[in-house]
Amino acid sequence: MLTTFALKMLAILIAIFVGAWGLSPSGQPQLAQRIERQTQRAQQNASPDPSVEKQKEESDQRPKEKENEQHGITRVFELVREYTAEIVTISTAVMALFTVALFVATFALWFGGERHSERELRAYVFPVDIKVRNFKTSERISAFVKVKNSGQTPAYKFTCQVKMIAGPFPQTDFTISKEESDLTPAYLGPNESIPYTPTTDTPLTWKQAEEVSQGRRAIYVFGRIDYIDAFKVTRWTTFRTFTRGDNGRMYHVEGERDVLALVIDKEGNDAT
Repeated sequence: MLTTFALKMLAILIAIFVGAWGLSPSGQPQLAQRIERQTQRAQQNASPDPSVEKQKEESDQRPKEKENEQHGITRVFELVREYTAEIVTISTAVMALFTVALFVATFALWFGGERHSERELRAYVFPVDIKVRNFKTSERISAFVKVKNSGQTPAYKFTCQVKMIAGPFPQTDFTISKEESDLTPAYLGPNESIPYTPTTDTPLTWKQAEEVSQGRRAIYVFGRIDYIDAFKVTRWTTFRTFTRGDNGRMYHVEGERDVLALVIDKEGNDAT
């Protein structure tokens, strides 16, 4: 009886010892890790691979894209066949507009070049030197006007009218009568010049000369030039200069006591 009871107790103790050994602290984590790994494998086997799914979707979309592309090309050809006349008309109109635009651009370029060449080569006839001599002398005062063609082509049918007067300041009458004009047409080549020397009918009196020196009177030299340039364009130039004193002070050409320097008037100077 006692022996049987002892054997049972021994078996129970052995079973408890074996269970405690199998569930030791070091073994419990290993068992939990094995359970977790098995769970992850099961989940991986259960869920599909994203890359595999993506490849499958792309492989399914390729036939659809090719089909849509072929359908679009076919639709384009159908539209072309359906609207052939309209397309030809529009293309012709576009080509016509392009041709007109090209012509306009070419003409503008040519015209601009012609205008530039004309401006560069045409005749330019102006007075380049104007003086008054014999001031306060016993001789009649005379003007010296040098007219020059500074252009690169001749001036045809060239005429020049020049007049000098001594009168009150300011002066308003600057007319030149036909009797005072030399309107014989002439030819003035490039860089050529012609001098003109208009004079007064009588010498200035001492009183008139003093009035000029005081600024109450002035000596005017003015005129008009007409010509036709090499491009058959009628041109003209007007000029007006004067000299007068400032409280007895006159402006002379340097080194020439009896030669007066003239200034350009604010009006009467223009050209085409």
